[in-house]
This record gives sequence, structure tokens and C-alpha cells, in this order.
Amino acid sequence: MVGTLLIFSLMIGAPAAARSFTDRPLNAIALSVAIALATVWLAIALSYTTNYPVGFFVGTVSAVLYTRSGAAGPPGGVGGVAEVRSRPPAAPNFDAHAT
Repeated sequence: MVGTLLIFSLMIGAPAAARSFTDRPLNAIALSVAIALATVWLAIALSYTTNYPVGFFVGTVSAVLYTRSGAAGPPGGVGGVAEVRSRPPAAPNFDAHAT
């Protein structure tokens, strides 16, 4: 169970955080790998210094990075709902049919 939660945290948290910074797939993959590696190494270091389990820090660091990336990125994330701007429907032009 614990391993499943750790893998879920790394497989979902890092790409979700990376998505907030870029909308290009290759950049997002590279950033996701970098975030996941940084999360694991930071969790190991924090576990070593505090004597808490690594899994606790993996989940915590992943959650913090995800929430901070949402705050640092554009509103709604890259390609999010906040960026989609809809135009009002155009008014019909009745003058074009007049003779």
C-alpha cells in the first residue's frame, strides 16, 4: 500500500507540477523527470536528517511542489480554463442583404 502511494505521488505530482510551467510535451517530460528526481533526493536528505520515513517526505514534497507550481504558473495552468477567452457571438449584419 505504501509503495503504491509513493509511486502515485511521483507519477502524478511531478507531471502535474511540470504542466503548470510549460505546454510543450518534451519540455514537460524533461521537467517532470527533474522534479521527480529532486523530490526523491530531497526526501532522502530530509529523512536522513530528521529520522522520519522517506515516504512521508516524498508525499509532502510532491504536494508542496504541486501547490507552489500552481501559484507560480499562469492562472489556470498552461492551457487551463482561465486562459481560454471566448468571444461573444457576432451580431447579424442585416445591411449585407439590403438592396
